[in-house]
Amino acid sequence: MYVRSTARNSGLGKKLVAAVLNHARGRVEMVQLTVVSANDGARWLYRAMGFVEYGYEKRALKQNGRYYDELLMVKFLDERLEPRSRQKRITGMNELDFSGSQVLVVGGSSGIGNGIAQAFRARGARVAACGTRAAAADYSPDEGSHLEGLDYFQLDVSNARAIESFKPSFTQLDVLVLAQGAVIYRRGEFEMEGFRKVVEVNLMSLMACATKFKAMLSASRGSLIIVSSTAAYHSTMGNPAYNASKTGAVGLTRTLGEAWAGNGIRVNGIAPGLVDTKMTKATTANPKRLESALERIPLKRLGTPADMAGVALFLASPLASYIVGQTIVVDGGLIL
Repeated sequence: MYVRSTARNSGLGKKLVAAVLNHARGRVEMVQLTVVSANDGARWLYRAMGFVEYGYEKRALKQNGRYYDELLMVKFLDERLEPRSRQKRITGMNELDFSGSQVLVVGGSSGIGNGIAQAFRARGARVAACGTRAAAADYSPDEGSHLEGLDYFQLDVSNARAIESFKPSFTQLDVLVLAQGAVIYRRGEFEMEGFRKVVEVNLMSLMACATKFKAMLSASRGSLIIVSSTAAYHSTMGNPAYNASKTGAVGLTRTLGEAWAGNGIRVNGIAPGLVDTKMTKATTANPKRLESALERIPLKRLGTPADMAGVALFLASPLASYIVGQTIVVDGGLIL
């Protein structure tokens, strides 16, 4: 059974679809709905009613003197959902359910990126994670790497050609998280070789990955999340490349947020404070440095990858559908 609904506004279209579903639930294979604007809020409602996206095509359609520029096709979920899960979707009570979504986390092999990847997986998404090592088995939980349930891909983001030639197995992408990062201690970033290496990973690769997947994100009207750092908001005397690149990441988030909103992509960011990962061991493994750092954090504790993951889930969800170009500081109050 196929149903086509064309309406002057998305509200009427949704009412028509709802009426059809109430009458023929379980027998509707596809509903094709033409609306003026299939925004993130509308997409969430489709999912809450029991739909998953089937396809998307942008085109111009003029009827009754008005332009309809978006055609959204959605497919009714099959009966494999448990009744309680289905009821949550129908009543729209679970905005953080990412079932049916494809997520890619670059830098998702460990640390903050890995925490974000596992958070999306726990909420129903299919998640791919990229790291520099050849296989998932090359990582250890002792390093903060938990890759169970994730699709792992090797990708060296310091190599622009590797990004260009990267071919993932998925053809749909709803959420792209760019969590790659590099830092060099002992004044290594004051040497041009070290400076370029850090900037290549922390800034240049962000733009390369974002443009690589722009078309996919636009097709799904998806979300791009850039992980920067609170270093963007203050000096880091020993790490000029890290500071400059993270400051650039915040600027890139603002600029792409404005530039790509018209393409249906919401771009936002997260600026973590001091998070307990292998990249921060220079501080966390030194008792004196750790004590000094904790004294400056009002919450008196280190951040965790799970703390960052909660914000990523929010930014990718319908709850943040009107947020664009913003970087949310998640630091326990460190830079207040």
